Amino acid sequence: MGQDVNPRIGVIADTLLQGNQLANAAKALGYDVVVSTQASKFDKDKWVGKGLVECWLVDLNDQEKWAELLDLMLEQTDAPLIFGDGQAPAKTHEEYPRWERRLFQTLIKSVGR
Repeated sequence: MGQDVNPRIGVIADTLLQGNQLANAAKALGYDVVVSTQASKFDKDKWVGKGLVECWLVDLNDQEKWAELLDLMLEQTDAPLIFGDGQAPAKTHEEYPRWERRLFQTLIKSVGR
């Protein structure tokens, strides 16, 4: 019998802080984060269309700036792209549990538990 494997998540963000917050939240929710990077350092040849990621968490303040990358990802990957809704609150902030719950619900809808 095969073991249950956690869905593999990739994180792309404008800033290191935002990427770390998304990656840490996804890990805390039981997902395997296989790549977490800033958009400016994203290695599309390594990750896009390779089937290594089952879902992408994308949080970019300036999506216009990254339109070419986003178009490429939408065209060449079967993995869903989940677009963030702005800066994650600090883990100690009262809004953090609500933000984390929304993220978890979105991930469940996209790739399951």
